[in-house]
Amino acid sequence: MDIFFASRVSSPSPSPPTTLVGVSQIYSDDDNRDDSAAASCSSRGEPGLTLDQPHPSPSGSLLAAPQGEEVPDTLALATKWGSQTQFETTRARKVKRHFDELSEDSRLTDAESNFRVTVFNACLDIIIQQLSQRFTSLNETVNMFEAIHPNTLLQAKDEDLHQAAQRLREHYSRDIAASFPGQLLSFRTCFRDQIQKLKSVADLVKMLIVYNPAVTSTFSEVCTAFILFLTLPVTVATAERSFSKLKLIKNYLRSTMGQERLSGLFLLSIESDRAKKLDIQRIVDKFAERKARRVPFK
Repeated sequence: MDIFFASRVSSPSPSPPTTLVGVSQIYSDDDNRDDSAAASCSSRGEPGLTLDQPHPSPSGSLLAAPQGEEVPDTLALATKWGSQTQFETTRARKVKRHFDELSEDSRLTDAESNFRVTVFNACLDIIIQQLSQRFTSLNETVNMFEAIHPNTLLQAKDEDLHQAAQRLREHYSRDIAASFPGQLLSFRTCFRDQIQKLKSVADLVKMLIVYNPAVTSTFSEVCTAFILFLTLPVTVATAERSFSKLKLIKNYLRSTMGQERLSGLFLLSIESDRAKKLDIQRIVDKFAERKARRVPFK
């Protein structure tokens, strides 16, 4: 069943039904998609997501269209999907009211109120819960890499920056060497003017590796920290995708599969789009040449 958020768009009248208008405008900005948004919020102590605000109503200012206007794109999309674009007005059934009934026991006879309580508020509860659960680990990761953010490099004192860099090095002790805090302080001293013009870690990587490749060997541990921060989302997604394929590949029929064969099947399954473009006949010929058991007679 398709669900659309409702708002009253035409002047109220006693008989006509209320028009359903889906909220289809998602405001996106290149700056908001940058990784500096979450890091800057955490470094300044500002919440990246405000989850404790009261639920807006479908007739509120966030969702309501101007008086007498409609959203043609949303209505066209709802019509294309075959969704209902109007509330059905039914005759309210008269129910005898008892003296011990409370106000919350009353039934929702209005279609718009019923939609707001059963659909709109329920969707908001699910969205808020999912956001709070999914972004908890992300905020912890961003706080761990706070030392390499441009705002921290510009505003933090030497002692505070050294402590933050030391915490990051201890957390990733296998990847980052002990010289990382000293290199980070030297990096800030050498590139302070360039850092003032940057807003994200991606900009720092571009400035250091792309535009100044000659000094990457001097700040090797700083480059390692930058690469770790930028590749964490990719590595996590790859791991989740690999585990999702595990039950499909290694089932009870393939219980004795070796690690090498399992890794190869994993790669073929995950990169199925590229595997379909391979020349199978050429691979078969190469396999036959290497596995040929016939001994040529001279």
